[in-house]
Amino acid sequence: MKGTILYFNENENKGQIAGHDGQRYSFVRMDFLKEGTIREGMEVEFVAEEGGAKSIYPVNSNYSGGTINNIFSGEELSQILAIACAIIPLLGIVLYFVWMHSYPKKAKTAGIISYMALLVYLLRRFWYIY
Repeated sequence: MKGTILYFNENENKGQIAGHDGQRYSFVRMDFLKEGTIREGMEVEFVAEEGGAKSIYPVNSNYSGGTINNIFSGEELSQILAIACAIIPLLGIVLYFVWMHSYPKKAKTAGIISYMALLVYLLRRFWYIY
């Protein structure tokens, strides 16, 4: 189904879509499947489920997902950041706090990878001591 973003609250990560069927559908940031800015008036396509919108994609051609997304695809960027977080655990921790509200799935992944890398580093240091 197609619709238009009526509003989106960045602090609460919640918003509403006016469907072309005349109904309003609530959604949360995690239901928006493309990264980037969610703006009022943005045309989207979504799946309506129990008064809510799921699997939301922008459909207009002038949608900007951010400059880094123009260089790398989402999959490539995620792999590059995962490797960087494993090599530099502090980077993953910083990314976790920066992305915590806007990109919760990526934030969780960055945090987990960096904590695992930090744990491996500490275990290696501890192992060599004894």
